[in-house]
Amino acid sequence: MSSAVFDIAIPLIKEFEGLHDGDLSMIGLQPKPCPAGIWTAGWGHALKTHDEKRFLKGSKDKAEAYRQCACMTLEQADDLLLKDASAALKSLLDASPVMMYQSPARQAALLSWVFNLGIGNYRASTLKKRVDATDWKGAKTESVRWNKSNGKVLPGLDRRRKAEAKLLG
Repeated sequence: MSSAVFDIAIPLIKEFEGLHDGDLSMIGLQPKPCPAGIWTAGWGHALKTHDEKRFLKGSKDKAEAYRQCACMTLEQADDLLLKDASAALKSLLDASPVMMYQSPARQAALLSWVFNLGIGNYRASTLKKRVDATDWKGAKTESVRWNKSNGKVLPGLDRRRKAEAKLLG
């Protein structure tokens, strides 16, 4: 894994994930739900139940999300981001070994995509087929299609997908 990939990917992920501190009366960084309703902490770290079987989601899991994030610091958020980004890159390279031979920019673009949407969505996507065929024009077209939540185009996701597509070349 090249540090150049992270030099590109981490600022990109931070730009679009944002760092949330929703309750200024509390110490630490508070969680927030993503557009799909999954509770996230820090820079888009998806929170899970203690048994890791499911994501925390919706109002029923709000108290647990806040409990898990009690007193979260910026340093902890940055550490989680590096851990999550490393895992996402490893999953990406396992799913599409051709990515090992691509530029740091292409790796960073798809790392950001997988970080945001998950390796399961990537494995099942036409994007993966285009990447594996090194069809970068097709990959750019496919990547930007993933700009919706619940069928609605979200401006932030649209900007993110376009930024990632630009890095794909």
